[in-house]
Amino acid sequence: MKIFNTIRNACLFALVAWSVAAGALLGLSLVAVPAQAQSVDTITCTGSSNTTYDPPITNQPATVTFSDDSVYAPCESTVPGITAGSGSFSSPVAGRSCLSLLEMYPVTVFIDWNNGQSSTLQLNAVTNIGAGVYTVTQTGTVTDGLFLGRSAVRQLVAPSIDILACTLGLGSVSSIGFTGVLAIL
Repeated sequence: MKIFNTIRNACLFALVAWSVAAGALLGLSLVAVPAQAQSVDTITCTGSSNTTYDPPITNQPATVTFSDDSVYAPCESTVPGITAGSGSFSSPVAGRSCLSLLEMYPVTVFIDWNNGQSSTLQLNAVTNIGAGVYTVTQTGTVTDGLFLGRSAVRQLVAPSIDILACTLGLGSVSSIGFTGVLAIL
């Protein structure tokens, strides 16, 4: 009788395992699915960013204070009430020159939303100059606050004439006025 129960239990186990596997192959599930799926919060904003360098950067590396003031508006968001955001920071940076504007670099972006919440983004920037336009594409993740864990992309564009002249030793760059788009997906 003990052998019979062992064989019966093994057969039942095999039948259940086969049923689950067959159900998975057929797209069936034994797991309950909520009637309404959880929405994913996203936001897309246009805006501007003004970056300043003190002292102005030249083609010779130097320590400068890098400051940025950004406005994100208007915004379209799945979070009710968010229509805009802003952020600013200032930090000394060693070895900055006109040529370093063309290098990849990490950046932390802080955003205060108009609903009182905030987000911190850790991004990696890739730059390019083409057809008279300086393009900065920053990609990464929201590491704190609203939209935590979401992917983020910020693309900024500005005229490149001052940067090109600076790389040739024909001037300096004290500020760059960007327009851009931010998307948190």
